[in-house]
Amino acid sequence: FVVVVVVVVVIVNLFVSQSMNYFIPIPDIVQMCHCRIKVRNNNNGCFSYLLYLEDGVPGTGQEASAKAPFLMAACVKDGSNEVVFHSLETAQLIPKTHNSAIGVLGSSFWGLDFTASSTAQATGEAQEITYIQYSSAQVFTSVPRELQALITSFGSPAVTNAKAIFKSKKQASLGLGADRTGGFEAVGGQDGVDDEDLVHLENLKPRWNERIKAYTLNFKGRAKQPSKKNFQLVDAREPEQSVMLLGRMSQSHYSLDFRHPLSLMQAFAIAMTNFVPKRMVA
Repeated sequence: FVVVVVVVVVIVNLFVSQSMNYFIPIPDIVQMCHCRIKVRNNNNGCFSYLLYLEDGVPGTGQEASAKAPFLMAACVKDGSNEVVFHSLETAQLIPKTHNSAIGVLGSSFWGLDFTASSTAQATGEAQEITYIQYSSAQVFTSVPRELQALITSFGSPAVTNAKAIFKSKKQASLGLGADRTGGFEAVGGQDGVDDEDLVHLENLKPRWNERIKAYTLNFKGRAKQPSKKNFQLVDAREPEQSVMLLGRMSQSHYSLDFRHPLSLMQAFAIAMTNFVPKRMVA
């Protein structure tokens, strides 16, 4: 177990040592990258979210050290739906034009659709890398949230042909009609983009537990408190294996676990959609 822990920490630390590596999928050798998000209310109209790598392996007795390696951070102005990702371990509000800015997450007015992009400072030019969509079907109900994501599976964010799909999906999602929750069926083959070029992720559906009268999902110890923010994502083509998990551990700490084909930036961006205002999401 100790050897596994050291190998994972070394790989991920080397992996994010250069800015472009924030956008490259985590290697297959890392079965699951275990991270934690520390939430800070800065009392200055800004919330900070600091992402750390856990060098312990949950369930093995190898606990994370007190000073876990810092990976990246996100900041959100109170009431804003724009998130700026950066490389500084600071609680300050970092503008997206700052040299340390890595990426930006923006949403539609209703908070149903999110697009994550790299910044020009990080990748030479801004590139859309992830599109996240929440269903509006659960509004005014007690049914758990539903979300899905469309990510690029390439080794870099420079996928110009995929941008047409991102844009068309965003435009289609602005309507709130009966077909609003249709999802990303048959995204491959459009605009010259093949199925293997894009990966469709969807959340694992919780099950109703009659005994406790609540929806439940097994987080294997990575969620200690109930929260509407808790979720797991699976590859729509391989739904039996989780590729990402966000679980509330305490009021100010969340677990964030992810694996290939997600990159560090993509996983953090998807997680951050849960921390910004959403007018039409229960």
